[in-house]
Amino acid sequence: HVLQVLSIVSASAAASEDQYSQRVAATALASVVPAWVAGGQDLADLWDVVVKALPTLPAHRRLALLSALLGAQVNQQDQQSLPTGLLLLLRAAADADAAHSAQRKAQPDQEQA
Repeated sequence: HVLQVLSIVSASAAASEDQYSQRVAATALASVVPAWVAGGQDLADLWDVVVKALPTLPAHRRLALLSALLGAQVNQQDQQSLPTGLLLLLRAAADADAAHSAQRKAQPDQEQA
């Protein structure tokens, strides 16, 4: 159920551009972390869910959500999943860069065809 709540909150935050919605999304994410841990889930898995959802969010909202996740993680005193979260972020950035580069390379070919 935690993933469903997170999905609804992120969809709502993506649709709304106001500061209140951004605070609600960050607070909801911070509230999900204790429930996630209490349910026996690994925070690294939550990092994976959040990182995969980032491209669907407006760019100006991403940092606030990552900060909320990081802050909630610190409150849970779980430092073990932080390296995993950082690795997931780096991989996502590298994948996005590779996709963008491939798209740029493909565009000149399409113009010649």
